[in-house]
Amino acid sequence: MISFDQPFCHCSSASGITRTGIVARMLCLVSLLACVMYLPERSVAVESVAVGAAIKAYVTGGVAVGRVQAGSVAAFRGIPYGNAERFLPPTPAASWVGELDASADGPACPGKSPPYDRHMSEQCLSLNVFTPVAALGNASAQLAVLVYLYGGSLNTGSVASYGPIENLVSGSEGRAMLVVMNYRLGALGFAALKELSDADPRGTSGNLGLLDQQLAMRWVAANAAAFGGDPRKATLLGQSSGGTSIFAHLAAPASRGLFHAAISISASPNLTISYEEKLRQDEEHWFKHTPCAREARGAATLACLRAASVESLQAALEPRYDYFDFNHSFAASAAKAGYDVPVLLQNLEGELNWQPDPTLESIRTRAEAAARIEGMLAAGLGAEAARRLYAMYAGVGGDNDTLAAAPAYALNADTGCTCGQLALAFAASEARRSEGTAPVYISLVRARPYHPFGPLSESCTRPAIYAFHLWDFFAAVSVGAPTAAERANWYDARFDEAWVEGSKCGPYRPAPTDVKLGRALLEQWLSFAEHAGFPDGVGWRAVDDALGWPRHYTHGVIDDAGLTSSVVDLKSDACTAWREAGYDSLQLMRKYRLSNESKAEIILCSCQPDASLPRFGYVRDERVLSHLPRTRMCEDRLWVDLLPVSMQATLPPQQSDAFLARLRRQGLA
Repeated sequence: MISFDQPFCHCSSASGITRTGIVARMLCLVSLLACVMYLPERSVAVESVAVGAAIKAYVTGGVAVGRVQAGSVAAFRGIPYGNAERFLPPTPAASWVGELDASADGPACPGKSPPYDRHMSEQCLSLNVFTPVAALGNASAQLAVLVYLYGGSLNTGSVASYGPIENLVSGSEGRAMLVVMNYRLGALGFAALKELSDADPRGTSGNLGLLDQQLAMRWVAANAAAFGGDPRKATLLGQSSGGTSIFAHLAAPASRGLFHAAISISASPNLTISYEEKLRQDEEHWFKHTPCAREARGAATLACLRAASVESLQAALEPRYDYFDFNHSFAASAAKAGYDVPVLLQNLEGELNWQPDPTLESIRTRAEAAARIEGMLAAGLGAEAARRLYAMYAGVGGDNDTLAAAPAYALNADTGCTCGQLALAFAASEARRSEGTAPVYISLVRARPYHPFGPLSESCTRPAIYAFHLWDFFAAVSVGAPTAAERANWYDARFDEAWVEGSKCGPYRPAPTDVKLGRALLEQWLSFAEHAGFPDGVGWRAVDDALGWPRHYTHGVIDDAGLTSSVVDLKSDACTAWREAGYDSLQLMRKYRLSNESKAEIILCSCQPDASLPRFGYVRDERVLSHLPRTRMCEDRLWVDLLPVSMQATLPPQQSDAFLARLRRQGLA
C-alpha cells in the first residue's frame, strides 16, 4: 500500500538570501507542491499491488481499509452510508474513529425470507466500492461510475445477490468503477400505513428503500473521485426490480443530478398503484396479519410496529402475495414529460425461462405448442384472435421442435415486459422531439445460452434453454472474471454463496458464442455509461432516430455471439395486436364502465419471471374477470398495477404542480 498519511503539509523556513537558503526554499516549495497535490485524495495511485494487500481510501466518513482482489481491483466492502431507523427516512452515516475495516460485506437488510441471523441487520445501509487499483486516489482518472441496484421483487436481495459483480470492473480494463448498496426491503422498506405516515417527517410512508438508494447516490456524488471516478459519469444500472426502481428515480426531483444515464434491464415497465390504494392494500394484506393489529389504533399501533420482531413484520405479508410495491405512477408520468438523462431499456426474449415453466417444458412439438397456447388464449379472447396472435410468434426459435416452446416464451415476454417498455420509450421519445429531452434506447436480447443452463433451475432435468431473465447479467459478469478458470466455469462457488439454493447442476461452461455475447453486452453498458448514450460503432440508434418517426421506430436486437443491429419496427405489429385484442386498460375501463379511480384495480402483469404463462392482464372486478385469461401470477400479484403507458392520457405530466405535489407527499420531490 502506498499512502500519504501526514495530517498537514509543513515546511520549515530557511532564512537568508544565500545560495544555500535559496536551494532550501526551492526544495521546500517543491515539497509543499507535492503535498498539496496529494491532499484531496490523500493516496497515491499505484499500478499494481499484491492480491490481498491492504489499501486505503479517504472518504467523507474517514479512512476505509480495503483489499486488493484478483484482476487489480481495489475492493472496499461494508462502508456505511446511512442510518436506518425503523419506518423512518434514512439519515447520513456518522464518521467513524480510526480506520474502518472494509474487507467484508456489511449485513444484509432483512427481506421477506428467513433466516434472520447475524448476516442480517436493520442497520444495513452500507455499500461496496470496486475500482481499478491504478485509479484509486486519482481523481484525474475520471472513470465511469456504475451504481448498481439489485433485483429481488423489492423483497429480497443484497450487495452479494449477483455473485462476483465486481467482475464488471475487472472486465472493464480500467474504464469503470462500481458501487453496490444495500437498501431496505419488504415491509421495512415499502410498507405504508396511516400511523407510519403520521410519525414520518415527510407526512407519508412507504418508499423508504428508494430513499435509501437516493442517499447512497449522494454518497457516490461526494466520494466517487476518491476512487478515481467521475460523479458526472454516474450511471444507474439495475436489473429486475432494481431496473424498476430506476423508473422512480427518473421521476423523482430529489434524484435529479445524481446520475447522468440509466440502464434498466428486465424491469416492470409501469407501476401505477396510487398512494391511497397502497394504504388500503397494505392495511388489508399486511398489517392485519402483524401482531400489532390487536393494538388500539394510533400511538399504541406505532409503538408496537417499532418494537415488533423483524420476522413477524416481514412474514405478515399474505403468502400468496410476493411483491411489495412503491407508490404511484412514476414510470408513466416521467416518460410523458421526457427524461433528463439518456435511458437504455433492455429485456430478454425468454424472460420466464429463468425457472422453466413445467407446462411449457412438457411441450415437445411446434404443433403441440400452437394447440396449447392458442387454447390458453382462446379462453379469454376467442379462437380466431388466439390463432392470429399466436401466428405472430410461430417462427420464433426457427421451425424445429428442439425449441418448441420458444414462441410461448417470446409471447410472454412481449405482454409482460417488451410492449410496456416500448410504450414508455415512445412517450419519452415524443417528449424528446417536442421538448428536447434526452434520448431513449430500447433493446431485446434474443441470444440464447449455447448449452442448456442448469444452475438456476429447480430441477437439473429442466434447464433453461432460452434467453432467460438474468442471462444477460450472467454473461456480462462472467466474461469479466479475472482468472481463466472463472471465465471457463460460469456460475461458480461465489454465485452459489449469493443464492440460497446454490447450484445443483454444476457450473455452466460457456461456448465461444456465449463469451462473445457477454463481451458485447459489457462493452455496450460501459460505452453507454462513458458517453451517456452510444458512440458511433457501438450499440444501436435511439428509438426516434428511425426514418419516418413516429410511424416507425428503432429497436436494438442482440443476437447470438452478441451480433447487434438496429431493427425498424421490431415489435410494432405485435404490441399493436395486443392492444387491439383488448389488453388496453383504459379501453377495459370504458368497456365495463369502471371509474377512473378504479384503474388501480386493473393489472397487467410485470416482468417478474415467477409465474405460469401467459402473463396477461386481468381486472379484479367480476364484470371483467370472466373475459380475460386468469393466471396464477396475476391472481397472486395484488400489489402491482401495470397499465399500458401509451393509453394513460389522463395522467399529468411530470412538471405539473399536481404531480410534483404527489411526489412531495411520498418524500421523493
